[in-house]
Amino acid sequence: MKQVVGLHWENGTISGQTPSWAYCGDYRFLGLLPAPVEHVSDITRLYIRKYGVPPANTRIFIRAWQQVEGWECRGQMRLTEALVPARAWVLHGQRPSRAGGKKG
Repeated sequence: MKQVVGLHWENGTISGQTPSWAYCGDYRFLGLLPAPVEHVSDITRLYIRKYGVPPANTRIFIRAWQQVEGWECRGQMRLTEALVPARAWVLHGQRPSRAGGKKG
């Protein structure tokens, strides 16, 4: 799904919004930025745990930022978005949802 590249943070948080066709700005906490493997942090599981597998042809919006001594360093915030491909994909037996995933 989505990988975060180029962030060299020890303490980062990841937030996302429900899969949609347009930006809404309602970000929910997904978790802490996973440790990078070869300079890439994979946030797929964080997103799917919160919202389920997103439907094809929707957009996902992700926000990442560093925390320094418990404070959000918003000057380091990164916003990104991605289009979910039209092909159906499966992660450990989960299929895309029609309703846009779980709410919460």
